[in-house]
Amino acid sequence: MAASTATSGSLSVTLAQAITYLTRSLITAYSATTIIKLQLALEANLTAQFQASWVPSEPLRGSGRRCLTLSPTCAPPRSVYNACKSAGVEWAKWIGTLGGVEFDLFIDPGSVSVRFGHWDSGKSGKFFTVW
Repeated sequence: MAASTATSGSLSVTLAQAITYLTRSLITAYSATTIIKLQLALEANLTAQFQASWVPSEPLRGSGRRCLTLSPTCAPPRSVYNACKSAGVEWAKWIGTLGGVEFDLFIDPGSVSVRFGHWDSGKSGKFFTVW
């Protein structure tokens, strides 16, 4: 496997991109120390959650297990919730800085993507690649 493929398929590199996407909006709401605590907790929690389903040679294998649905109307997935608790970040405030809308975040080897939608109407919305 080439070095660039190994890097792009790396769990830590991919998580760093996803965590940056999720936390950059918090810069106006929380101190740098709090954001760093949150980022470290997210990295630890998501690494533990995704390790078993992470297969860089088959990036879509287990993708459903690496989809995080984030919503302003309910608590986030346990890994995100626990990171919020350990860093002292309020989920309602955080999801508000992310636009206050429900979305799915897909974290796969070499790719981080987001899907916004109108689930109430059964319509799938915009899908785009973050990294």
